[in-house]
This record gives sequence, C-alpha cells and structure tokens, in this order.
Amino acid sequence: MVNLIMQELQARGINNKHTLAYQNQVGPIQWLKPYTDETLIELGQIGVKSLLAVPVRYNSIFKLIVTIQNYSKKNGK
Repeated sequence: MVNLIMQELQARGINNKHTLAYQNQVGPIQWLKPYTDETLIELGQIGVKSLLAVPVRYNSIFKLIVTIQNYSKKNGK
C-alpha cells in the first residue's frame, strides 16, 4: 500500500521521503512500532514542519486525526 501511495505522489511530482508508523495500541498488549505519536515527536525534533498522513485503513482516519491534534496541542504547534 505504501509503495502505491508513493508511486502516485511521485507521478504528481512529489518526491518526499516517507515514514511508516502504526496507530496507537488498544489495551496492555504491545503493538507494532514505531507508534504514530512517537513518530510525530521525532519528525518535529528533526525539523519537519508539514506532513501528509495517509491512513491505510478506513477506521484509522479518526484515530489519526485525534493523534495529530493531541500532538499539536501538547507541543504548541
């Protein structure tokens, strides 16, 4: 899925790097890493000012929006 998205962006003249992150876990079981919220912090630390977030699953859209909003509020962005 990521490769298809990157191919489409490149076809439109957008040649940015990409990072794959996994949405928050549910419950005490460790989830796939890197987590989205941790990745947002790392991207901010290296100076990334804007990003395109593409949820791979439909039900992830709301969770992704909430994660980004929470990060922005917490970090004054």
